[in-house]
Amino acid sequence: SFLADKIKATLDAVHVATGNNPLSGEYKGIDDVLGYYGKLFELSDGTFTAELKTLRVEGDDTVVATHHDRAQRGGKTLDQDENLSFTISGGKFTRLVEDHSDQKAYDAFWS
Repeated sequence: SFLADKIKATLDAVHVATGNNPLSGEYKGIDDVLGYYGKLFELSDGTFTAELKTLRVEGDDTVVATHHDRAQRGGKTLDQDENLSFTISGGKFTRLVEDHSDQKAYDAFWS
C-alpha cells in the first residue's frame, strides 16, 4: 500500500534535534523518531503543536518545512518558528534537521 511504502521509506531516517536540552541529539530509525515526537507531546503535557506555515524546495535533495511551534510546560511557554530540513536520497527522507528561530529559548523551555 502507499502508506506502508512511505513508512518503510523512513525506517532508516535520522532526525537531528539541535540545541542543548534533554531532548537534543540524533534519533535514528522510525521507532526513535516517533519516540522523540512522543516525548515532545508527553513533556508538554499534551500541549505541543507544530503548525505548518510554508514548504520550499532547495536544490535537488532538500525540502524545508517552516512550522510555528507552541507548547506550555511548567509555567513556561514555547511560541516560535522552526525550520525542519528534510534531505532526500534515493527517493526517501534520510535526514531531518531542526533549526529553531530562538535556540536559547527553545533549550530553556525543554530544560
